[in-house]
Amino acid sequence: MINNDENDCEPSNVRRKTNFTILCITFILVYTSFNAVTNLQSSIHEDTSVGYYSLAILSGCTVLSCLFFTNPLIFLCGYKWTIVLAQFGFLIYTAANIYPKVWLIYPASVICGLFKAGFWTALSAYVSDLSIGKQVGPDTKAVINKYFGIFFATFQSGQIWGNLISYMVLRNSSSTVAMANHSSELQCGAQFAEYKQKGMNRSIVVNSSTAYILYGVFMGLIVLSIILIILMLDQKRKWKRATVKDLLIDSRHFIISTFKQMKYLKQLLILPLAFWIGTFLGFVFAIFTSSFITCTLGLPFVGLIMITYGITASIFSVVVGCLGKYNLRVPCYIFAAILCYASYLVMLLWKPVPSQAYVLFILAGMLGIASAIWDPIEAALYGILFVGQEEAAYSNLWLGQNIGYFVTITTLNLRWYEIRGIGTQHLANVLRNNTTLTTLNLGLNKIGDVGAQHLADVLRTNTKLTALNLFYNQIGDVGAHHLTDVLRANTILTTLNLDRNKIGAAGAQHIADELQNNTTLATLNLKHNQIGDIGAQHLADALRTNTTLTILNLERNQIEDVGVQHLADALRTNTTLTTLNLGLNVIGNIGAQHLADVLRTNTTLTTLNLENNHIEAVGGQHLVDALRNNTVTVIFFVIYSNYSSTLFHTDANHVKSQRQLDQ
Repeated sequence: MINNDENDCEPSNVRRKTNFTILCITFILVYTSFNAVTNLQSSIHEDTSVGYYSLAILSGCTVLSCLFFTNPLIFLCGYKWTIVLAQFGFLIYTAANIYPKVWLIYPASVICGLFKAGFWTALSAYVSDLSIGKQVGPDTKAVINKYFGIFFATFQSGQIWGNLISYMVLRNSSSTVAMANHSSELQCGAQFAEYKQKGMNRSIVVNSSTAYILYGVFMGLIVLSIILIILMLDQKRKWKRATVKDLLIDSRHFIISTFKQMKYLKQLLILPLAFWIGTFLGFVFAIFTSSFITCTLGLPFVGLIMITYGITASIFSVVVGCLGKYNLRVPCYIFAAILCYASYLVMLLWKPVPSQAYVLFILAGMLGIASAIWDPIEAALYGILFVGQEEAAYSNLWLGQNIGYFVTITTLNLRWYEIRGIGTQHLANVLRNNTTLTTLNLGLNKIGDVGAQHLADVLRTNTKLTALNLFYNQIGDVGAHHLTDVLRANTILTTLNLDRNKIGAAGAQHIADELQNNTTLATLNLKHNQIGDIGAQHLADALRTNTTLTILNLERNQIEDVGVQHLADALRTNTTLTTLNLGLNVIGNIGAQHLADVLRTNTTLTTLNLENNHIEAVGGQHLVDALRNNTVTVIFFVIYSNYSSTLFHTDANHVKSQRQLDQ
């Protein structure tokens, strides 16, 4: 095995700069797409766990690749074709997000993760080699710092273009549900993880045509980068060509070389820093984007605010590269740490609200500056300390970073799925003798119908529990049937949250049958359960006789005009229901007319949510006419709608649009 470039002669200075330019453009194209996709991963999918898990799988596979796959891949394929293979991995992962099902996106995450480490290692080693050629002298450190400063500036600029594309595409998506209108009821920011466990909904709905446009653009950019590399980049490898058999035999030595480097003291001392940078990146791209931006302002603003991150990171990457000749590495690290911890402290203490959106821009800028300092300095440091061992060195660098990223993602997000059916059984056994617990929150735990049965068995006789949250537990109609036993026998339960449990019309029927005689339940959340018109009819029958239920949430249940007619008929005689949420259903003008007819005489309903239905101006006028004579306290009767703030101008005292409420 001979350590040498593929070409015997040193490439000209012009050719070296051309190759460097091609690498920078490729990096921009690939990471314009990949950064934007990962920024949205924790927010855009209806099942947010898919996004989190895919990021965790991707980073986990990158860790394994750094140890066992990257060096042999580079040894066999050289820098150029390693980059090309990795680009196809990014392309597959981006395409899988169009249809983000577990069976598709998880394998795509594995493929992308395995090749991602090779992509970074090959690019970093290529840039390091281009920066110094075969000349090593006193200016080597400054040259390497300069090249990596420019290189990472192009990488960070991908945040600008990718997020700009995301913002432009998503801001006009009619199916995107912004979170800002509900910020008062959400716990955004540092309490966001706790809020998810409490079972509140933050799903973002993006229609299929918008997804095709968004991911189609990103895929096109990656394809363009593949063509550019294949046609214009010179092949470069550290070893002369040999037979495939010899390459396979010798590649084993390079797996071992990755591990051997870990025995060096200088490698052991800087690996923790790589790990810490990985945790920082995991926090920014998975937690900051969802907990602070999406939760506070809505999905489209992820792109807009992260543009600030990209701009500051790009500018300061160049600045840091130019400062390399002054040997200011330690002061730069300290400055970056101060910025990072200051932003963490602000995020810990500050509760995000839409009116203070400027703080999010400032935080994104601070995080961008910190990233701009760490990335190029760390990469250049590896090139300086491990001359001639770039592949193994950079493999360890990306190993440390991806372990940090993986730990961050899994620690903060995968803990929501710990309790299942068998765990619920043990919990139920404890509740048999409970004398103090009044609220039980099992949101996001997938207990299933078996777990629901265990809970139902014990709650029949429990005399303390007043609130039960089973948000997103996949109990289905069978589990709902078990819980009806609780409603029949339990005499103290006042709040039941079954949001996102796929109980369907059959499950709604089981619950409705027991509601007719139940005398304690005051709040029932059946949001996103696919109950349809038939389920709405069963619940309407229960409302005719129920005398305690005051809040009913039927948002996003595919209820159409027929189902609304049944509910409206029930409201003619119901004298207790004060809040009814019918948002995100399929109610049209006819359904609005049915509601308007009953609102002329109903004297108890104070809040009606019709957000994001199919009600047009005709249906809106029916509601306006009904509310002219409605005697309900004016300021409490609110209709949320998709209309402009002037639609209900004829009776603005009774009806307010969401835009008016936000003012």
